Amino acid sequence: MTHALLTLLLPLLTSALPQAAAAERRYAVVVGANTGDRDDAPLRYAESDAQRVAELLNRLGGVGAGYLAVLTGARAEEVRAVLTEVSARMARDQAAGDRTLLFVYYSGHADSAGLHLDGT
Repeated sequence: MTHALLTLLLPLLTSALPQAAAAERRYAVVVGANTGDRDDAPLRYAESDAQRVAELLNRLGGVGAGYLAVLTGARAEEVRAVLTEVSARMARDQAAGDRTLLFVYYSGHADSAGLHLDGT
């Protein structure tokens, strides 16, 4: 599954590279959760898949280490806090005249009501 995911993401990331301007800030929030709600079977690869996607975004996607948040095994309040922080940073960049791009990746259990993050 990871290979298929990377095959899908690679054209998206590399097609954007030539268009990236020096004043473009690329952010990414990558979340992997092996543990979902109480009734969810534990996953084996969600967190490692998230780590691999983060590495790909850093190596090929133009997302610098200071702009890449990787959360594994996180609870909902931690994910919300990171998204709030990234949103504030992006707003400051935009106010300074920079273009911003946000990529969010989630691997784990979810349903129509939300993400299942360690019972939260």
